[in-house]
Amino acid sequence: GNRVHDCEERGIFVSDGACPRIEENEIWGNAQSGLVTFETGTDPLVRANRVHDCEVAGIWVSNGACPRIEENEIWGNADAGLVFIRTGTDPIVRGNRVHDGTSVGIFVSDGACPRIEANEIWGNASDGVSIWHAGTSPTITENTIRDGLGNGISVHDGAAFIAGNRIRGNALEALHVAADANPTVGSNTLGP
Repeated sequence: GNRVHDCEERGIFVSDGACPRIEENEIWGNAQSGLVTFETGTDPLVRANRVHDCEVAGIWVSNGACPRIEENEIWGNADAGLVFIRTGTDPIVRGNRVHDGTSVGIFVSDGACPRIEANEIWGNASDGVSIWHAGTSPTITENTIRDGLGNGISVHDGAAFIAGNRIRGNALEALHVAADANPTVGSNTLGP
């Protein structure tokens, strides 16, 4: 793989309907996000990368892009490890390790609806998963979310589906649901 580091902006930027395979790279120390996918029809495979120590997010997905993000290790980024924003942004996010960030592990807002499945999320400085804004409706299943300094999952608004997760050891609540939120919560294992 490639070593993409210390760029003045993003490490890798994919847009305009491009669908490359981005596999087994190390991406770090960039002035913005490590990897950005942007716009409808931009659906790359992002697999087995190491994305860390970027000044914004590890991976940023927006404006209708729908990549498959699988088996990456994402840590130590200044913003969220993974960011999903805007309607039509509906990626599959599976089998990733998101940890030790200085903000939230995964941030979802503005109508994005990712499928967040079987990830391990731990040791982030805020929530493991944070959901904002009406119309935002991620599916969050079979994840392990532990040992963060915020909530395991925070639903501030929107209508997430949350089931089969193991949430434990976070500094605040395992699952926080604000008054404006309307999630469907199935069977999760919530522990100390």
